[in-house]
Amino acid sequence: EIRQRVYSLLSKTNLGKGRPVIPPDTRPSLWMAMTGAERLKREHATGYYGILLEEALKDSHRRDLSHLTISKDVHRTLPKVEELHSPKAIQSMHNILFAYALRNPETVGYCQSMNLLCAVILINLNYDEENTFWVLSSVVERHVGYYSRSMCGLKVDQNVVSDLVAYFEPRLSDHMLTLGVTCDTFTVPWLLCLFVEQPIPLDQVIHIWDHMFVRGEAMLFSVVLAILRVKKKDIMESTQYEDLMQLFLRGLSDGLTADMILDEIDQAAPTWRDELESDSDEEDSPFSPASIRGVPDRGGYSGGEGAPRR
Repeated sequence: EIRQRVYSLLSKTNLGKGRPVIPPDTRPSLWMAMTGAERLKREHATGYYGILLEEALKDSHRRDLSHLTISKDVHRTLPKVEELHSPKAIQSMHNILFAYALRNPETVGYCQSMNLLCAVILINLNYDEENTFWVLSSVVERHVGYYSRSMCGLKVDQNVVSDLVAYFEPRLSDHMLTLGVTCDTFTVPWLLCLFVEQPIPLDQVIHIWDHMFVRGEAMLFSVVLAILRVKKKDIMESTQYEDLMQLFLRGLSDGLTADMILDEIDQAAPTWRDELESDSDEEDSPFSPASIRGVPDRGGYSGGEGAPRR
């Protein structure tokens, strides 16, 4: 199976040479396969995206709240990435997000942060608009259960993260709580944006996504714990609420690399990494992400009157 082969590749370590990575020219096809986007695309009628987009761009939808929000968010997405702000790329992002809002209007519609997911996928799929739509659909509906109107899944996983930090890093947890900083403070952007720029730099986060698509969604928790461990010294040295908040909001990304995070995850075995990732397929596991647990209103596909039938 492709996941197992890619996992074997990414798990190899070359001492002094860094970790193996997925070549950029291979990533588009692998993300389509590993996220299930290729299968999802086949499950729908040929031309589904084009039909959906044509409907989404009609004047009758132009005043939808999702359209207005998308139009604002697209123009402020990853401002440092110049190629993303070409007229063609901006139009592609509009199209993908407009179409998705119509595909899944009741459960998801458009949720802020989806613009960042869309941008990262679009860049790494070489600006293939239709395939970006399918990868985004698969991530939102089948992998990460945060993008619902109630954000119930996100709230559940924030509590899970708090419990995990208290369980595996009690000193760190106590220090943060003493200063009045809870895990809720930083887990909203981390989890919703899948770590894009907060706190992992864009050129590094794609490697984390590669591993997440291979290892499964429980890796979200492993990444949170690994980041906190990598930056533990900085966190423990913060003695004021303002200093710690500044660190979480802007300082953690300094010098943070995918290799640091992945090394920390691998070195954690056989403690929290094995406990998280081995139990993640069980729906009643306390360490399973909301995307695979019995969390109501966690995303998924709702369809809509404007969406073409499968």
